[in-house]
Amino acid sequence: MSQPGKNSIPKFIDALRTWLPAPATSVAVIQSIGQDMVDISLMLDDVQDDSELRRGSPAAHVVYGRSQTINSAIYSLMKVADRLGQLQDEKCRDIFYEESRNLCVGQGLDLHWRQHVQCPSIQEYITMVDNKTGSFFRLVTRLVVAETAEPPNSVNLFQFITLLGRYYQIRDDYQNLASEEYTTKKGFCDDLSEGKFSLPMIHFLQNAPSKTVDQARGLIFHGIDSDSKRPLDLDSKRWILSEMKKAGSLEYSYNVLKDMHEAMSTMFSDLEAELGESSKLKTFLLRLQL
Repeated sequence: MSQPGKNSIPKFIDALRTWLPAPATSVAVIQSIGQDMVDISLMLDDVQDDSELRRGSPAAHVVYGRSQTINSAIYSLMKVADRLGQLQDEKCRDIFYEESRNLCVGQGLDLHWRQHVQCPSIQEYITMVDNKTGSFFRLVTRLVVAETAEPPNSVNLFQFITLLGRYYQIRDDYQNLASEEYTTKKGFCDDLSEGKFSLPMIHFLQNAPSKTVDQARGLIFHGIDSDSKRPLDLDSKRWILSEMKKAGSLEYSYNVLKDMHEAMSTMFSDLEAELGESSKLKTFLLRLQL
């Protein structure tokens, strides 16, 4: 909390209020729940990914140790669960548990592929994202809907939320490899160090020359299932990144993001026609655009 991030979830919840006028007291509780769930998941992610940096500072487990960080994350999760009692609708607790399970399923897939050095298909990757990243956006949206006296019955809203979750994760995948800001906050190409099967990596492994793929897999995944995994040095990461660019993997990811943002904009326009204008949500989407 002392190293604030983009606060995307609280901003997103605030933007939803145009369409879902839940009571201010409920919205404040949901914002705190959403942000705490993000922070808890990041603490645990950093332990599981062996990340050194978070938001430009040493990750929690680097400062306090793995055991204390895991214990504190679980304690924080219990406090979040207690806070659900401040919401009016009894369904909120079931919504929270369901989306928390989805989050764990998505993270479990991510960890399984990395542990077994098993490259997923793009569709399998999308399934993981819908569970993992999508759960944050679905959780807070469903909670706000539950707390709204007469919520609109719009199937299009949750289709929009699903696409937003996908875009958010793929954008993070791309920025991790292409953004100087991400280098400052997480280190240079941190996803390569973690052996993460991001969308650019999946495209690279499926489309680069076989010899290049074998060399890259050897560098990234050497000993990943043991304690003897050697760190991926800077020169190796630079070479892998250059080969990913040659294979068109970053360009492919950028084009996917461009198409997804256009699709979201179209869906958003349809939702405005159905539910009314929302300048805050429009600004939220514009800020996500690359």
